[in-house]
Amino acid sequence: MPSPRIFISSTCHDLKSVRNELGSFIELMGYESVMSENNDVLYDNSLHTHESCFHEVSNCDIVVAIISPRFGSSINSSLLGGVDINQLVKEIELASYSNYNHFLDSVLEKGYKPSITQAEIINAIWRKIPLYVFVDAMLMHDRLVYHANKDRLLHFPSLEKQDTAKHIFDFIGFIKEMSKGNAIYEYSTISDIRKTLTKQWAMLFRSLLNSRTENRVHIQEKDYLKSEISKLKTFLLSSLEKDDATRKKINLSTKYYNLVLFILSFPNCDVRKVLLESNTWCDLMKALGVIGIKDMEDEDGYLLTSSRVYLIRNNDYFRCGYPRKFIDKVENLFNEFSSMNTNDKTSVIDSLVNSIDIKESSLLLLFSNKFSSSYEVVCEGKGIL
Repeated sequence: MPSPRIFISSTCHDLKSVRNELGSFIELMGYESVMSENNDVLYDNSLHTHESCFHEVSNCDIVVAIISPRFGSSINSSLLGGVDINQLVKEIELASYSNYNHFLDSVLEKGYKPSITQAEIINAIWRKIPLYVFVDAMLMHDRLVYHANKDRLLHFPSLEKQDTAKHIFDFIGFIKEMSKGNAIYEYSTISDIRKTLTKQWAMLFRSLLNSRTENRVHIQEKDYLKSEISKLKTFLLSSLEKDDATRKKINLSTKYYNLVLFILSFPNCDVRKVLLESNTWCDLMKALGVIGIKDMEDEDGYLLTSSRVYLIRNNDYFRCGYPRKFIDKVENLFNEFSSMNTNDKTSVIDSLVNSIDIKESSLLLLFSNKFSSSYEVVCEGKGIL
């Protein structure tokens, strides 16, 4: 799979060194930087170079934009191409208190010529491309002064040209007051940008990993729910026109299905012997060889959103395909099961052992090596997992 293409949007001449260092940083991360000065943009002979840069945004996966004190080259708003400004106003849902709705109004009605950087940012917003906007720290300070003194003619030290104040400051305000995707990062040096992107992309990567894990768990939970519904359907159909003893057997077998499935998931396990000879949950764990339990964590020690668990034995361990609450449910089922008389226990075991196809179960996955991390000892303290 090709690496993500990351478009660097900014004025060029005043930020040449920043762009070069940022491009090198992106390449070092293993991604592809897209910079106009490196001929990474397709310059169509039928288009102006500014328009080519504008269109290249749509071919990228991420846009890193830097707003500097220099406005830069402007383009005719008619060159915004496929961006529907009217629809964009509706989609970004500017906050009701926003003072910056007029920025897009000016693009729509007053013939305002946005800078090429502004146009590229608008294109990224319109196409829902992940956008990271960095603004010079001095510029951010002067924007606050501008906002508080709009009716006064002031000099802003951060700006290259004073007549660009309204265009630059209003555009920053336009981004800040969008109801989503409105993060702006201040920077003083290229180091600030590198640190921010490193953290943001690391957190994004972790979020994607967790989402992927959650999706797998959701699929498993859906399969589990389908299994439960199927068992309930079987119980209801089998209960029709049956005598009381048969209905009781079906009822108990349905109730303790997960308990027997759990024990059957341990290879070469004599379910009858284990269940009939274990009087407590600790007895059951001992019979299964389980000595510890461990919630799944990431490399930093944080619990994964799936909350799946490892069941640890002396020389190997299992990964349970369901959350820890499933183990808790099995323990509760066992405690109820152990209080039944032997005849009912035997009836349930015989009925379920003959009906469960353990080959189709993904409940426990065996790892044939010793568990290397710390874990919670089974039956220590309160005598439960």
